[in-house]
Amino acid sequence: FEAKKEAKKIAIKPNLCYYWKSTTGETTDPHLVEAIIDVLRMKCKADEILIVESDATAVKAKYAFKALGYEKLARRKKVK
Repeated sequence: FEAKKEAKKIAIKPNLCYYWKSTTGETTDPHLVEAIIDVLRMKCKADEILIVESDATAVKAKYAFKALGYEKLARRKKVK
């Protein structure tokens, strides 16, 4: 894929619509997002990479982030 080398901020939007594990196919596997972060860091020099999601009807995004391992991923990869 091509990435804009001059991009200052990049947002990654996984599907975190509920507390389902990624093995169900209902949510995005954190390993996939981690790989995307790694590729983006190789391809461009963004100042900031963010993992973003909005609240769903059934769950607030901040709770899904924690339950599905995205808080740990963000800390480990130093993204927001």
